[in-house]
Amino acid sequence: MKTTLILATLVLASLSGVCKAQNVDLPAEVYNTVSHDLGLDTVDINIKVREAFFLKNMPAKDQPAAATQKVGKKTYVIDIYYNLDTARLRMALIHELVHVSQMQAGRMIVGNKYIMFDGEKIMKEMPYQVRPFEVEAMTIADELFNKYFL
Repeated sequence: MKTTLILATLVLASLSGVCKAQNVDLPAEVYNTVSHDLGLDTVDINIKVREAFFLKNMPAKDQPAAATQKVGKKTYVIDIYYNLDTARLRMALIHELVHVSQMQAGRMIVGNKYIMFDGEKIMKEMPYQVRPFEVEAMTIADELFNKYFL
């Protein structure tokens, strides 16, 4: 996985990328392993850690702290809210990497009004906590976080 840093204090390292981490305790070698576990070795991911990107204030515990967008065949942008504690920042990044994996596998296709996931149309009005792609991302991210950080 290749990654690029724009307006941020974080860069994921990869087998072919460069690692720079400033002001955030994020071991790049762990994210290389997580990315590899998720099959993202050949995917380009641009990670932007922002002061605010879709919320003006700190997200509540049950609100998304990050967002992922597919911008090319194998290119993605992950926006992460910067003012998160280390554990939540790590979890948010792993969670978004799961979404990259879901999209790259063709299991998750994001539209304007709905998201197709495993062939099922999921309306964006569905509560975040019960969307099947979010439930899966939360479960896998929790497993990987526990594996590498606990």
